[in-house]
Amino acid sequence: MVLQGTSYETAFEGSNGVTCLVSRSQPLSIEPICYDSEASKTILPREVRRVELRLAGLSPEEIDRQIEQAIGSGELALPQRPAMMYMMSADQILYSDSETRVGAFYPHIHVHIPYATAQQFGGLSVDGPSTGAAYMFDGGKPTANLVIIVREFTQPQG
Repeated sequence: MVLQGTSYETAFEGSNGVTCLVSRSQPLSIEPICYDSEASKTILPREVRRVELRLAGLSPEEIDRQIEQAIGSGELALPQRPAMMYMMSADQILYSDSETRVGAFYPHIHVHIPYATAQQFGGLSVDGPSTGAAYMFDGGKPTANLVIIVREFTQPQG
């Protein structure tokens, strides 16, 4: 998928259920990310909506509120099994909320497990990037995900 203006469009259809795109959590960020088949059905629509709402000028708090409301109403589905997304590309460029370039984060995998908590995984660090092996993000919420750090980037081809 590619971002065209204020929404994502499918560049071409694959056959294995995996979806890849360059996410834009901040206007200048470049975040290559892929979603497995379950995440493509459940997490990807949420993240596309999040980017579209940000591009429409909504505040982070309002975006979170609208996403939570859409999950609560069933408009946005939760995964029926652990859903995985992975950010392994060395070409990522990240920016902070204040539009300061902060470089790249470690390559990592997100395993989305609604309502999971850090305590269920032995008391991992919570809700913040960690340089350890893993951390829990959004613990206890429907958007909970276990972030697993990988030590080597994948080099983009071509």
